[in-house]
Amino acid sequence: MLRSLLRFGVTVVCAIMPLSLTYAQQVQVQGVTDKEIVIGAFGPITGPLSWLGQGARDGIQLAIDEINVNGGINGRNLRLEHQPATTPAESLAAVKKLNEQSKVYMIFSAHGSTGAEAAADYFRESGMPVFNCVSLTMRLREPFASNIFNGTPPSVDIMNKAYVESILGQKPTPKRIAVLVGTYAFPQAEWNGAKPLFEKAGLEIATVQSYDLGDRDYTAQLAQISRAKPDLVVAFGQVQEIAIAIRQAPERGLAKTPWWVGAGVVTKAFPTVAGKASEGTRSVWALPYFHGEKSNPMEKFEAAWTKRFGQPPEGRPAYTDVFCNGDMNIVALAMRNAGSDLSWPNLVRQFEALKNAKPSDLGPWAHDVVFPETFGPGQRQGNSKSVDIVVKDGTWQVLRDAQ
Repeated sequence: MLRSLLRFGVTVVCAIMPLSLTYAQQVQVQGVTDKEIVIGAFGPITGPLSWLGQGARDGIQLAIDEINVNGGINGRNLRLEHQPATTPAESLAAVKKLNEQSKVYMIFSAHGSTGAEAAADYFRESGMPVFNCVSLTMRLREPFASNIFNGTPPSVDIMNKAYVESILGQKPTPKRIAVLVGTYAFPQAEWNGAKPLFEKAGLEIATVQSYDLGDRDYTAQLAQISRAKPDLVVAFGQVQEIAIAIRQAPERGLAKTPWWVGAGVVTKAFPTVAGKASEGTRSVWALPYFHGEKSNPMEKFEAAWTKRFGQPPEGRPAYTDVFCNGDMNIVALAMRNAGSDLSWPNLVRQFEALKNAKPSDLGPWAHDVVFPETFGPGQRQGNSKSVDIVVKDGTWQVLRDAQ
């Protein structure tokens, strides 16, 4: 009898052990409880790039609010923990704090190239899931890392190819260009990638003029560009500098010279700051719609944004609001598909299974303001699409014929 009971006890224990281990594994995934999943993010919320970090933070938060109202992820609510970070050192400190102290489940790289590049090596070493919803930098893409995914923003090499096609597609086709480029990480990455493609395409680079982040006077650079007599001025950087440069251009002998700008300049604030001089400026855009466009997805998104955050300040919501809102829903889709196994390896597998995923796959309430995203075992770039865009009548307008 005693032996029978002992055998029964061993059998029961053996039967329970796999279930217990599975439960323990679920509980031990950092940032996950039976009630919530904690998502980390970092980016600048003060200083000249505050609009970038604030937009990423608010876009993620809006998506999280809507996900939670609609049942969360398999019964768990999402919670965002955002760490302010402006400099490279602050960015690295922020991601370390999110991972090692706050123990978040995963991190959104919600900074531009400067912060993303500072954190890239740590991301690889940590092994935790990272989703980039802002930066074009190749440092998050090369060398390949199975835990780092890139969503709406295409890589800088993809964008540079689109840049060349957009420039050569203008009529008349420019042959001689001048370049205005910032000295900091983002515009340098754009320029370094674009230069060999420009040269290969046969574009003559008449002059290259640089500026520093936060510059306000472009007299010297514009004078040099005017002397070079280019067919087109190509400018790389952020809106706060390029808009001022273009506004000053007519007074420096460039009233009739057209401008083409990198993707970081395509914001709602640009035509306002640059004024009439911005008319006809062209670029490429990594979204199917622009702000204020009379399209159901963008109208719904902006109405939801205003309801959540109030009347937007000038320039908001920015493209980072849209990028990170769409990408938060894509991430949530992978988490939902992971079911009860939220281990990092399984989340990676669920990302790899996403094909032409769009926010509304999560639910009809989500906003399809980003292009569908596809991942795979060797593919960590979800989106590679863009459209041509031009300033017309004081606002950016997508050129549908160029899609």
